[in-house]
Amino acid sequence: MPELSATPQGTFPDSSFDADAAAATANGSTADVRRNNRRLLFLVEVNRHGARSVLGEYENMENPGHSWPGGKGWLTAVGQRQHYEVGRIIREIYIKQLHFLSESYKPEEVYVRATEKPRTLMSAQSQMYGIFPNGHGSKLSAVNGRRALLVGVENLNGKIDIDALEEELAKDDTCALPGCVPSFPVFSAPRHHDPMLRAHTLDCAYVDGLMEMARESPEYKHYTDFYAKEIQDGAKLYPRILPDGRPISPFRTLAGIGSNIKCEETDGRTPMLSGHKHLTNVAKYLSEMRMSLVYGHPAFANFAGQYFFSSMADLFEAKAHPDNDKLQDLAYHRLKVTPGMTSAADFWGTLKFMMFAAHDTTLSYFLRYLEGFSHAPPFASTLFLELWEDPRQPSGHFVKFIYNWKPLKLNWCDYHVECGLDRVIQYWREKAKMDPVEKRCPDEFPVIYPQERPMV
Repeated sequence: MPELSATPQGTFPDSSFDADAAAATANGSTADVRRNNRRLLFLVEVNRHGARSVLGEYENMENPGHSWPGGKGWLTAVGQRQHYEVGRIIREIYIKQLHFLSESYKPEEVYVRATEKPRTLMSAQSQMYGIFPNGHGSKLSAVNGRRALLVGVENLNGKIDIDALEEELAKDDTCALPGCVPSFPVFSAPRHHDPMLRAHTLDCAYVDGLMEMARESPEYKHYTDFYAKEIQDGAKLYPRILPDGRPISPFRTLAGIGSNIKCEETDGRTPMLSGHKHLTNVAKYLSEMRMSLVYGHPAFANFAGQYFFSSMADLFEAKAHPDNDKLQDLAYHRLKVTPGMTSAADFWGTLKFMMFAAHDTTLSYFLRYLEGFSHAPPFASTLFLELWEDPRQPSGHFVKFIYNWKPLKLNWCDYHVECGLDRVIQYWREKAKMDPVEKRCPDEFPVIYPQERPMV
């Protein structure tokens, strides 16, 4: 019998979290940075949203979607706190210790991108509040404060105290929002037109074929056969409800139950299959295995992760060589034509940090693309890509990959924590040639290079 793993879901740092240790593990100590003349140039984060409400609806379930605030698939209070804590760690490492980002939010430094789902948009906002907490928002001067009065406010006929409002806004350093709460834009793209973070949902027959291939793989069939009894038992206890009448396999039914159980346990609710310990363990295990077998399938991951990492190759190369006009033009063009990234092009020259709030599916095929996949990403998982300048490196730069606060040692980089930028870009671009997305789904991916990538 395959070993059942119990991946912790949705834990967030408690009072025992050692930010100094995290910084040393993830980045090397600040003293080491100074001693070796290293300099962090660019930071990219891809995360999974925090804890959410259930997605799948089943007959007889204890906690149906309507019993959760917001309904199905919404970020819970636990999920908000998870990403807030992630943001606090980022603030400790990249603002207080490495002095990489400014103390207060600057749109020319930070670009936040999410999928179209409320849970990723809310996760991004929650994390940003951890990075830039209350007290770091915009302030008004005495001059522009008066201009903040609404046009036509005099027509409210005494419903508000206009004199008191004018007196408050006449003061210097008045917070634009109460408590100087910062506000942040989070950019997105439609689900079926998001090659950056949702390539698996594109309206392309080739994508459907890859997913079907993964579901018909010998490995998928092995788990279906091995747990046939448990799969049938789960389907009997909780028949799956599909409003549109689409058929669903018993394997996916039990895997979906396992996903729901993780949501319920994280939220402190009585979970599905309560009292069925073995079936609960199998359901949670199959939930993870389905993520690995389908979204972590090598062929699927190579396709679905290709556009993102091809984009990163262009962006990292441009950040490493800021005086190369051709590289800057290529990076600008890449951002300008990519759905959800157009506004990033306007700040490209000064951007330091890009955050991408996504899903376990996204992180699964990104990690497989890097050959660093081990198990389904828990709630609020993070993958950081750091670009460093280092005169000791042959190329003058290296990249670190950090997953859930531990550096990834990847086999294609000889298991080094610090991977030379030239090797990283070579790896990303060689993988892109194996199954070019623009040839498989020409209508779904932006045209970056009309013919071949220009030599620079």
